[in-house]
Amino acid sequence: MSDRFRQLYQRFNWTSWQYPAGNLRSLKRAEPPIPPRYGIYLFRAPSTLARVRGSSDVIYIGQSGGGPRRGSQGIGPGNGGPGRLFNTRGHDKRVREMIEAIFPDGIFLVQCVFFDDVDPRTIEAQLLVAYLEDHCELPPANHSNVTNANPSFAS
Repeated sequence: MSDRFRQLYQRFNWTSWQYPAGNLRSLKRAEPPIPPRYGIYLFRAPSTLARVRGSSDVIYIGQSGGGPRRGSQGIGPGNGGPGRLFNTRGHDKRVREMIEAIFPDGIFLVQCVFFDDVDPRTIEAQLLVAYLEDHCELPPANHSNVTNANPSFAS
């Protein structure tokens, strides 16, 4: 992690779970269980990957429960849904699978921080902007436009 991202990351109390490459579903049986609460989650590789500037093991930064509609789905399974962590779609899933193929016997890490009174979308945007400023690019599986998440970054 580089400086700006690390400083922001360290403000929060993260909980971690491990899973072997290619077996994300094993997290559904994790102990303690991943709660179906709103928050931020990070995927981390077993070792660092070269970035435009520096290196990082962060593969993806995501959130659940942010924005005006919030929804009922938390990060972990429950509340009648699979949990945002397991709703990976299209591009995000393919990039994660490609990265897991680089480390076929690797143990990946998922880290979560949960919020009751903070909009996770705001924290996710701050983390993405900090990562972008540190590395001149987003994490490998994040393909969203940061300026849409944080219009002030575009100016």
